[in-house]
Amino acid sequence: MMKRRNFLSSAFFACVSTGATAAATEAGAQARADRGIPFYLFDSFTRTAFSGNPAPVLVLEEWLSDSQMQALATEMNQSEVAFVLKKGADWHIRWFTPVQEVPLNGHATLAAAALILNDLEPDLPSVAFHTRTKGILSVVKSGDSFLMDFPADDPPVARSVPVGIEADLGVKPAEFWANNRNILVYRDAEEVKAVRSKLSRETAWAEGRNVIITAPGTDGTDYVLRYFAPLLNIPEDPVTGVVHCTLAPFWANRLKKTAFQVKQLSARRGDVTTGVAANGRVVIGGPAKKYMSGQLFISG
Repeated sequence: MMKRRNFLSSAFFACVSTGATAAATEAGAQARADRGIPFYLFDSFTRTAFSGNPAPVLVLEEWLSDSQMQALATEMNQSEVAFVLKKGADWHIRWFTPVQEVPLNGHATLAAAALILNDLEPDLPSVAFHTRTKGILSVVKSGDSFLMDFPADDPPVARSVPVGIEADLGVKPAEFWANNRNILVYRDAEEVKAVRSKLSRETAWAEGRNVIITAPGTDGTDYVLRYFAPLLNIPEDPVTGVVHCTLAPFWANRLKKTAFQVKQLSARRGDVTTGVAANGRVVIGGPAKKYMSGQLFISG
């Protein structure tokens, strides 16, 4: 597991040296950053702090430079950090892992929506996030949970189970599928729990893709999963949202239903609600627990 930092005070101060900014717009953003950026820490897909998936959310007045946002995400060392910014009536969002910006993320979007709909604009029933490459992502408040409307991934294609996979995971899957990720199907939840990953960036059979492992669930759980993302410096993600853009349609075809209760069987655990809408888009939802807020300061 990647070591995650515990932020133990209500104000978190980071000093990141990124060099002088040349553009006047960056200078203006820097001046605002020097006054302090509101910072929040949530655990997503859980109602209890210190479970689910940690997600920092930073609320900006103007975009920081890409290098500053990347430096902050690296410093925080969480799976993803959400940066949100309001322009007029519209909210915009970007996500950074410790090593790179990503085009889409679930648990940090959930945290950002919880912040906006519970704290910043509590009279709104929903929020729409403008993204750089994935269009508009809407999130609807439903009780103490939040339902995200995401695009479905391309359907995975069945492939032969690679040689060497058991040596890297400890348990051989029954099936192997691939789209932009590898999807390994196991017989039951016990096999998923028993996997011990030795995956790395250099794992040959993974062919440069991160790895989802999944199986049918029992006792009210429709399917279970774990997710390994060594390409993002995340040996195992605690609770994942975005992979259900593949898994919800995948299990819909198998189970002949469109709404699911899901458990991610990582050490921190998490409960996720997923579904496939009539228009083919994927619904991913759950609660989020805020447990920290403060100001974050950056020197240019």
